[in-house]
Amino acid sequence: MEQARRKSSRSWTAAVALVSLFAVVAVAAAGAPVPRRILVDTDMDTEDLFALLYVLKQDRSKFDVKAITINANAWIDAGHGINQLYDILYMMGRDDIAVGVGGDGGISDAGEIHPDVGGYLPLIDQVLNLPRQSGRFNISKQFPFYREVLYKPDFMNVSRGKPVIFDMDMSPGDFISLIYLLKTPREAIDVKGVLVNGNGWANIATIDIVYDILHMMGRDDIPVGLGNTTALGNPTLGCDNAYAIPVGSGGFIDSDTLYGLARLLPISPRRYTPESSDDPEHRQPLAFEVWQSVRRQLCPGDKITLLTSGPLTNLANISLSDRDASSVIERVYVVGGLIRDGGHEKGNVFTVPSNRYAELNMFLDPLAAKTVLESNLNITLIPLAAQRKAASFESVLEALEQTQQTPESKFVRELFALLKELRIKEKLYHHVDIFLGEVLGAVYMVQGSDLKSTVMPKRISVVANTTKSTDGQIVISNQSSNLVHVLSDFNGDIYYNRLANSLANKKQSAIIANFEEQKAIWSRLPDNSGPKHTKFL
Repeated sequence: MEQARRKSSRSWTAAVALVSLFAVVAVAAAGAPVPRRILVDTDMDTEDLFALLYVLKQDRSKFDVKAITINANAWIDAGHGINQLYDILYMMGRDDIAVGVGGDGGISDAGEIHPDVGGYLPLIDQVLNLPRQSGRFNISKQFPFYREVLYKPDFMNVSRGKPVIFDMDMSPGDFISLIYLLKTPREAIDVKGVLVNGNGWANIATIDIVYDILHMMGRDDIPVGLGNTTALGNPTLGCDNAYAIPVGSGGFIDSDTLYGLARLLPISPRRYTPESSDDPEHRQPLAFEVWQSVRRQLCPGDKITLLTSGPLTNLANISLSDRDASSVIERVYVVGGLIRDGGHEKGNVFTVPSNRYAELNMFLDPLAAKTVLESNLNITLIPLAAQRKAASFESVLEALEQTQQTPESKFVRELFALLKELRIKEKLYHHVDIFLGEVLGAVYMVQGSDLKSTVMPKRISVVANTTKSTDGQIVISNQSSNLVHVLSDFNGDIYYNRLANSLANKKQSAIIANFEEQKAIWSRLPDNSGPKHTKFL
C-alpha cells in the first residue's frame, strides 16, 4: 500500500511540475514586458525532453532559458544525460545555454520504476509543430550525403586463428584491450564476439561506444551481447556491491563518456535497441544468445578462448545455463583478483576501506567469481599484483611516442595522457592507473610467450556473500580441486613495447579515423546509390 502511495505521489508530482512549467510560459507570454530568465532543472526523463523542446520554442523576448541543470539520480545517469542535452541544444541552436550536472544514482532505493505521466502530448504536438524557432536540422539534414555503412572484413582465402570471446565491463582499459585485440593478426586470434555487463565500471548504455570502436576498426561483423546489470543471485533491479564504483568524477560519468573522448569516435549504424522495439530482428542481442551463436559456428574440433576483464557475471551465467559449456572452452584468461598468500599486497576496492584485500572485479560479483574460479575450467589468472607492474603511464606513453602513428594509437595515447594528467592534478582520479593495468590481460593472452613471464599453479577459494569487509577476497585453499594458473611476473619493457608496436601497426588499422573524417564522408557524394549498405574489406 505504501509503495502504491509513493508511486501515485511521484506521478502527481511529475504532472504538476510539467503543468507548472507550461503555466509559467503562458504567464510570461501574456504580460511580462521583459523576458523571464529561466533555469530548468530536469532528470532527462522522456516527458522532460518534450517539455524542454516546448520551452525552447517560446519567444525569447518573453521567455529566455539561461541554464539547465541535470538531476541524475532518477531516470538517467549523468554521462549519457549531459550528452543528450548537448545534442538537443545544438539542434535547437542554443549552445549559449549553460548546463550543469547534479547527483548520479539509481532510480530509487527500492529499485522502483515510476509510472508514465500522460495528458500533455496533445499540447506538445500543438507548441512543437509551430514553424517559428524550429530545430535547425537532424543528422540527415545536417549532412547532405549521410548514409549508414557497415564495414566487414572479407575472410575469403584467409586463415583464421583461435576463436576468442571478449567479456568486458566497458572500463577505459577494456576499450584499449578491445582495440588491441582487433589489431592482432586474424591468423593468430579470431574475435568472434564481445560480451558486456552493466554491473561494473560503466552503465549498460555505454554499449554504443563498443559499437563505435568496432565500426572504426572495420569490424561491424562482430556481435555484441548484453549481459546482466546485476550480480549473480541478486534481484533484477538490485546489486549489493555496485556502490563500490564512484558515481561522479573518476566513476560512471567519466566511464560512460570515455572521459569525454567518445565523441571523437565515428558513429556506428549499430546502436542499442530495447527488447520492446518494433523491429525485433534488430534488437540488442543478449550475452547468452551471442555465446550460443558463436558455439554453433565452431568448426569441428575448435574450442573457444575467453578473456574476461570485469565481474565474472556473464561467464558464470553461461556456465549455469549451458551445462556443457566447459567442453567447448579451451581456456579462460581472467583479469582480476588478489590472492592472499602471505604477502603484503593490498586490494583496490578504495571505496570500501574495510575490505583491504579484495580486487574490484571479484568484489562486484563475488558469487560469480566463486562459481567460475572454483570450476573445472582451464583458467589463467592475471591478478592485481601483476597488473600493477603494467600500470606506468610514463612507460606506455614513452613507448607509444617512439612508434609510428595510426588513428587507433593516437586515440589510445590521448586517453592515456588524459588519465595521467587527471591522476596528477585531481584526488578524485587517484585510482585511474588500474585501467592501464587491465590491458595486460589482452597482451598476455596474445603474446604471453614473448613476455618472459612466470606462471605459478595455485589452488584457491573465493570468499563470497559474507560481509562487505571480506567479499571477493581470494585465499589459498589446499582443499580446492582445481588448479588456477597465476601470472606472477613478466618483463615490463617488453610488454610496453609489444603493446605500442601492435597499436602502431599499419595492418588492420582503422577504416574511419574519427568523427571528423566521418563528417567529411557524409558531406560529399557517395560512391554508391543506396542509403544503407555493407562494405567488405
